[in-house]
Amino acid sequence: MRRLEPTPGPTISEETTVDILRTILNSCSADPFCRALLQMAHDADEPLYLAGGAIRDLLAGREVSDWDFTGTAAMQFAHSFAQANATGAIVLHEDQPTARVAVWDERTRRHTIFDFCQLRGQSIQEDLAARDFSINAIACNMTVPGIVDPLGGGEDLRNGIIRALAAENLETDPLRCLRAYRFMAELGFTIEPQTRAWIRHCAAGLNDIAGQRIGYELRKLLYPPRVSETLAAMDEDGVLAVVFPELEEGRDMPQPAMHHLNVRDHILESVAQMEALIIDPTGALPASFEQLEEYLTRTDVPPMLLMAALLHDIGKPGCFTRDDTGRIRFKGHGEVGAEMARQILRRFAWPRELRRTVAVFVHHHLRPLLLAAMHQDGEVEDEHTESTITMSALRRLFRLVEPHVLGFAALAIADSRAAMGPAVTPQYQTEVELILDDMVRRYFEYQGEQKDARQPLLTGKDLIAAGYEPGPLFSEILEAAADAHADGEIHTTQEALQVAHRVARKHGFTPPG
Repeated sequence: MRRLEPTPGPTISEETTVDILRTILNSCSADPFCRALLQMAHDADEPLYLAGGAIRDLLAGREVSDWDFTGTAAMQFAHSFAQANATGAIVLHEDQPTARVAVWDERTRRHTIFDFCQLRGQSIQEDLAARDFSINAIACNMTVPGIVDPLGGGEDLRNGIIRALAAENLETDPLRCLRAYRFMAELGFTIEPQTRAWIRHCAAGLNDIAGQRIGYELRKLLYPPRVSETLAAMDEDGVLAVVFPELEEGRDMPQPAMHHLNVRDHILESVAQMEALIIDPTGALPASFEQLEEYLTRTDVPPMLLMAALLHDIGKPGCFTRDDTGRIRFKGHGEVGAEMARQILRRFAWPRELRRTVAVFVHHHLRPLLLAAMHQDGEVEDEHTESTITMSALRRLFRLVEPHVLGFAALAIADSRAAMGPAVTPQYQTEVELILDDMVRRYFEYQGEQKDARQPLLTGKDLIAAGYEPGPLFSEILEAAADAHADGEIHTTQEALQVAHRVARKHGFTPPG
């Protein structure tokens, strides 16, 4: 790639510079630790600059919890600042000397991060020119207050533009290609055309980036309200195919009459439907609306649900079959997709619990819709859901996804809403969602009743007293008895023991006594 010098951005006016400086200094003065650091810098001989993401977020009106500083004496500042706050400075990098000081803030009950990085190059202007985007290439001199913005980052922030400083800056660290879309999603900014052209050229370099770094960017990207729009831009520029090559196998792959889109496009539409539901859950699960609304505000829930939507049909291409009549099937795609999801999220080093939840969602995502369809198709004569879908069936389904029952139901709704083929009518869709809503309501009511109830009908002690030897069969016997009790089939411990005997015989054991 041809080496290019950083492209100067739009000229910033003196009035705008004054406004930027006032905003930054006021924000720093409002934080007691920054205020102390500001005084420390004022008394020093060497300049210290606040730079990068902290300035971007301050000027964008966002909360700052990570402060980035640079200067020729940055490491000395780090150790002095750590000592003043009775803590230590952790060296993160030695080649490009960087130290981190984490200070506990009693007001917010969390740590505030201060990173100090040795100046890259011979001047602050040279340091800023080596950064990724103009909006991250603004600095504030804390020693002699003043703004350094040689590349027009302030004006790009004002206009909502993401502009790479040079093609070489993206090529040096291809993760910056993905970071551009993360800023698009987080800030609602537009990536300008030249930068998108450079990204298309450099995107393949993401294959050489550590998965943990990609996973970090994805978790920050997957927060509404611009996820679907951002994924569409990534797809158009070839970045989505590099990050998720598994999605490409579903491109142009047809589906049954329930669907109006191929496998890959259905997946992206499911993400769009999930995002819309997270933004406004009105109409989804009305009987449990308050619980759903609260659930969706939890920090890790939106990226988890959107990733589950993105991966829910990832196993379909490997399970595609078409019989002699032309009927398309994807038998076993949930199980196959769950293993693929585990591998993908392990590649991205997502936390273990998030990986587990997404994989379980993918594995079982069809089950709520199949239960709803069984009732809808009238397989049981009784018209009431309670008679069609037993409580034991709901227990077997929802206990798999605890404590994310609401999210699991939301995935089923998003998946269903993304399917609008000739076999789907508006009435069908409405009925499916009503049944899903009732399934969740009944399960939550049952849980509430169980909390108020006394001991279960059958316990491990009861089995031992009856002559059973403790072993792996215990859990299956206890679950079978609990299912029968939930469905109102048994009401006494003696009846529960009869269930135990049936399970024992099924496994070839002779019941004791």
